[in-house]
Amino acid sequence: MQTFKDHKGRSWTLHIDVNAIRRVRLLVGVDLMKATEGALLQELSDDICRLVDVLYAVLAPQCQSADVSDIDFGEAMIGDALDAGLTALLEDLVGFFRQGERKMLATFLSKMNRVYEARTKLAISRMEAIDLDQILSQAEKDAGGPSTNSPAS
Repeated sequence: MQTFKDHKGRSWTLHIDVNAIRRVRLLVGVDLMKATEGALLQELSDDICRLVDVLYAVLAPQCQSADVSDIDFGEAMIGDALDAGLTALLEDLVGFFRQGERKMLATFLSKMNRVYEARTKLAISRMEAIDLDQILSQAEKDAGGPSTNSPAS
């Protein structure tokens, strides 16, 4: 079982079992049994709305006990709570599978995390390399000079 907190400070404990897998299939149309294929894990990592729907379906009994609707839950899944929820889901999902599948998923998750970190570093370095002065200068040239140069009346 894995625990995470949402943005409102509520603590949630994930427990992936057969019933949770059935609920996710029924409520969201996602088959967590396909996690061993890899594409599903990438989809959940990339599609925040899908991730939150899956988390809510897994946590449905707890949410109902706490009188938290899917709307309330979704509103509290922002920022760090998204990372925490994804990590908790994936780690608990690894624990659900048999030994061979667990090793395979753990390896995939490790590589997926390294790719995410590398992709983030690359995007940041590309953004930092942008020369705003050069872009503005080029925009002025393309527009025919600085916007303050108006023709004489």
